[in-house]
Amino acid sequence: MTALRQIAAGYLAMRRSLGYQMTDQGRLLMDYISHLEDTGQVTVTIASAVSWAVRPSGTSPVWHSRRLSVVRCFARHLSAYDPACQVPPPDLLPVRNSRATPYIYSEDEICALVHAAGTLARPLHAASCQAVISLLAASGMRIGEAVKLARHDADLGAGVLTVVRGKYGACNRPLLPHQRRHPAVGGPAGADIHPAADPGPDHHPAGPAASACA
Repeated sequence: MTALRQIAAGYLAMRRSLGYQMTDQGRLLMDYISHLEDTGQVTVTIASAVSWAVRPSGTSPVWHSRRLSVVRCFARHLSAYDPACQVPPPDLLPVRNSRATPYIYSEDEICALVHAAGTLARPLHAASCQAVISLLAASGMRIGEAVKLARHDADLGAGVLTVVRGKYGACNRPLLPHQRRHPAVGGPAGADIHPAADPGPDHHPAGPAASACA
């Protein structure tokens, strides 16, 4: 393993210890390190970063900018160890932010959506979708976080949800008192869960059909 690859591995381990998953970034960074090794280079240069970032030919400017940003972040870290390291400037391969403006649902729209979910043909499917939609509205969770919840992740007495597989790792998300009862559902959270029907601690609190609502 080259010294540069060792530093890159340490950099990724440090970022992951802070809660960043670094899945795509890690793969891209190691691909760039391989590019440097294949071309006999021992540190980051602006020229090598740009030539690697625009590969493969025919890809979009957004992809080029994303690849270069991976190198830029690593180069800032590497520059503390290697004074010869060149950090690509932020205005290199710029791209216009094309993220869509998020749509904020009103309370009436959320209630209408929950009501529509209740008209689904299968009762369990309908109740599961209603629960997931209400949970998203009450907690602000991401859909990927909600469908991965298990029953033991919800402390209904304390009003706390433990998100263990979130975007930035584990976190506790407290619910405010008014969030524990969503008006679209009309009852307290978990009120329709009968203890005798509890299938186990790892069962999704919204039922087995919850993932179908994702």
